[in-house]
Amino acid sequence: CFLFFKQKKSFPIFYTSALIFAFLFFIVLESFAENFAFHKEEIFTNEELIKALRFLVEILLIVPYLYLSKRAKETFIQP
Repeated sequence: CFLFFKQKKSFPIFYTSALIFAFLFFIVLESFAENFAFHKEEIFTNEELIKALRFLVEILLIVPYLYLSKRAKETFIQP
């Protein structure tokens, strides 16, 4: 939040890292842990697949925008 409001140049890197970490940890690893602990038949339920698709859409839309957009490059300029 601090990096965004201060328009720091490092914001896109940290935001991208946070999105990827959240996707891997909260969606994928949580599903495998539940499968291991509760011996579920399916690793990914429909609800978990919808969550994963939402994360992937967000990653696929926002990350390229932060790196390729002229407006984003002009916004995040503070060292």
